[in-house]
Amino acid sequence: MNKPRLTAAALAALLLCGCAPFRPFQPDIRSERNPWTHERFKNDPDAFQFVIMSDRTGGRRPGIFGDAVRKVNLLQPEFVICVGDLFDGYTLYPDKLDKDWADFGAIVGQLEMPFFHVEGNHDVSNFLTDYQWCRMLGRRYYHFLYRNVLFMCLDTQEGEHYHGGVSAKQIAWAKGVLAEHPDVRWTLLFMHQPLWLDEERAAGRPRRRHEEVETGPRFAEIQAALKGRNHTLFAGHHHQYSKYVRDKHNYHVLASTGGFTNEAGPDFGWLDHVLWVTMTPSGPRFAGLNLDGIHDETLYSEEIRQRTGQTLAPFAALTIEQPRGEWFLPNRIETTLANNWDSALTGTIIWQEQTNSPWTASPITNEVLIPAGGTQAFAWDFTCSGDLLDPDSLWPTPYALVNLRNEERVLVVDRAVRLRMDEWPYGGARGQFWRELGYDSIRIEALPCATNITVWPFNPIDERMEGVLTWQLPDGSAWDVEPPCAMFGLATQEEARISFSVTYSGPLEALLPVPAMLAEFTAQDGLSFSNTIPLAVEPEHLLVRHIRTLACRTATGPVQVDGKLDDAAWQRAPDVDGFAHTRLHLTPSLPTRVWTAYDAQNLYVAFRCVETNLAELAVGSKERDNGYWSDDYVEFYLDTRYDTESYYVFGTTAAGIPSDSRHFYKTWDGEFTHAVGREEQAWTAEFAIPWETIASWPPPEGFRMGVSFFRNRRQSWEHTVWPPLAYRNLRAELCAVLRFE
Repeated sequence: MNKPRLTAAALAALLLCGCAPFRPFQPDIRSERNPWTHERFKNDPDAFQFVIMSDRTGGRRPGIFGDAVRKVNLLQPEFVICVGDLFDGYTLYPDKLDKDWADFGAIVGQLEMPFFHVEGNHDVSNFLTDYQWCRMLGRRYYHFLYRNVLFMCLDTQEGEHYHGGVSAKQIAWAKGVLAEHPDVRWTLLFMHQPLWLDEERAAGRPRRRHEEVETGPRFAEIQAALKGRNHTLFAGHHHQYSKYVRDKHNYHVLASTGGFTNEAGPDFGWLDHVLWVTMTPSGPRFAGLNLDGIHDETLYSEEIRQRTGQTLAPFAALTIEQPRGEWFLPNRIETTLANNWDSALTGTIIWQEQTNSPWTASPITNEVLIPAGGTQAFAWDFTCSGDLLDPDSLWPTPYALVNLRNEERVLVVDRAVRLRMDEWPYGGARGQFWRELGYDSIRIEALPCATNITVWPFNPIDERMEGVLTWQLPDGSAWDVEPPCAMFGLATQEEARISFSVTYSGPLEALLPVPAMLAEFTAQDGLSFSNTIPLAVEPEHLLVRHIRTLACRTATGPVQVDGKLDDAAWQRAPDVDGFAHTRLHLTPSLPTRVWTAYDAQNLYVAFRCVETNLAELAVGSKERDNGYWSDDYVEFYLDTRYDTESYYVFGTTAAGIPSDSRHFYKTWDGEFTHAVGREEQAWTAEFAIPWETIASWPPPEGFRMGVSFFRNRRQSWEHTVWPPLAYRNLRAELCAVLRFE
């Protein structure tokens, strides 16, 4: 290839004027150390990129090829070439054929770069489609040079009755083109039908006794003419991607770009794609691009988020309302969805089954189909087996999973929408009662304490209300409340003021469990409801001012992580034997014990969860990091730098399904070893956490980390922790100290 050269006169002029050669990369500072790997930029002037598009027809699926055209424009190749089957063809009606060509012309006309045609069997299938091709595009096979690369576009429809094959004339033409351009750096051939496969299969097929051997022109003659030169071949027709190697050269059969495809998917070569080709000095480099993986900058935007929110807004109003004084259960919920998008909205609304819910919905499944700018009404009938006079029996309410999409994108995937209860039974009044009672003021903020707590019962309903407030004190504790019980009666809109004296005279270690106030109320029509309100003690007073320290000792021998707590490291008193209930007025029904140890490779943690009913352990989750909160499980929290920021969580269910997170990002999967086991009256768990996993190192003596331990016992719905946090979720600022010794 002839390259532009700098003449002597031009060179002299540059030297005289002192102009330096242009450098595309100009860093701000030149130094020995730089924040980049090297300066060998991929900007060879002989390299170029182009895209190959595959079959549009043969089971054409509308819209896909047009979508591919838009996405190719995003890629900005220098040109586009195809492997045929762009038109439906197979027709003898000129009007239909003209429309077919006009429709495709409107689509391909959107490309911002040249498009090169290759003929396929759908494009030329009879004399009429043959005439149309020649009338619109001229010749059926051709070649061109681009940056000293030879492109040859073949016609594979020259067999009998327009079936697969090449004519002697085309073979002679191909040989002539190859002879005319012996010194090109590469030769690329484009064809529709992979004729080399057809000829290879025919050669290997057993022949019948009187069958004549085919002696006509064959594609193998073009293959023979290619010997000795660098070349690559591209075909289509099969709609399934596959790479072949012939005589050390790559032959590619492309998948589809809108034609028929198979549900087997990309792993088996079935997909809608384009092939991105970079022609380098050493030959072509290929990248198959799945159309679903090419997006513009509007993949997701603020406007899309807002419009999706507007679409889902009616679900926020899915509320069952109980009219005041009418004690029946309304069972029909209605709503209307509006489509504010520019294309049809489709999807499903599916109400989910909940084993512990008293509610059922009908219908369970709704199909969504809303034209652009239109609306669709939905109605559901709900039945509830709960007791209206027992509000707790009405929970949990049902929820549905919503999936929505339009022609351009998926909008919502498994969005949960829950039916709400409002204004019944005495819903709004009930909430007002608890607010007016001032239950959030039932707390102490200093230890030891001797303080007064005041509540204000208020009757917001239209009938007289009787109530009793009873303090429940832990047996043998240092807590005392006077009076221990208070009774009252309230007319409509009447308020009472009741005060209690609360004292605690014991040490911090005996603080738990705390007292709780049982509030019970009854209306004249028989409706009653109650609530237990524990005395709130700020966890900061327990932990921030009185940080608990746990000594982590060097392992006395090897630790075999097998779920059996028989290693020497565990044959001592547990490091932790005082788990607290996350509801501070309750006591754990069964104990949990924890040991820790470490060596140069790992931090070790062992749990023994005492369990009197092993047969009822909840072990339903099957996937890592998914659903474990509904099972019996344990986990521990490590604040590796003791800064409330560098934290990790590791856990396992009683069935051995692991969970882990870093900064509560569940997508993080760390490398660690764990195992669970069973004892006669307990289940066990062991962990080995490599120091590399937690971005740490074998700690020196005296090094500190933050630590917390957690157990979930599903049978009794107990959540227990150490240190005793008043929250179910572990909090970095409230953890204990793990000190290495």
